[in-house]
Amino acid sequence: MKRRLLWPGLPILVLVAGAVILFLATRQRMTDEEQIRATFLQLEQDVRTRNAAGILSIISKDYRDQHGFDYPAIRSLVFMWTRSQEKDELTLYNLKLHVEKKKAHATALAVVRRSTGSRLEFTGNVELVKEGRDWRVVSTSGWQESALEPDYGLLGSDGEAARTASSRTLRFLAGGAGKGFSNT
Repeated sequence: MKRRLLWPGLPILVLVAGAVILFLATRQRMTDEEQIRATFLQLEQDVRTRNAAGILSIISKDYRDQHGFDYPAIRSLVFMWTRSQEKDELTLYNLKLHVEKKKAHATALAVVRRSTGSRLEFTGNVELVKEGRDWRVVSTSGWQESALEPDYGLLGSDGEAARTASSRTLRFLAGGAGKGFSNT
């Protein structure tokens, strides 16, 4: 009796299994470079929406940079920033990638636009590693301010204080301490 009940369902099971195997074999997989670019696009969105978990999801637990920042320090800074009143928009330009097996090196121009109208530009390097299926940042370096001019609105009425306060957001996202910034 059991044999008769299994037999009518067997062809359907075989067809479903075949369709799943065909789908998995033919679906397009993103290259490592495409995955990294998608990761940075998601970071831009997470900064815009102040999604701390999203921002931290691309930072490796093994993160360490030239300024002594590690994952717990970055996590603290991200959570402090998300509780602040500042609204920022991050856009990465001229993203150049070099991928070699499970490691990658990226350089970019990062532009932060503040809700106050100020704008910051930084250039720097990001080192990534593939952890499982995901690419995560393990280090950043060389982040330097570039092309800061008074017409960007950074100096405002408070001069250097406005400039220093405005640069903090990207510095902690980029892992750079810079002057006027500490990891405490």
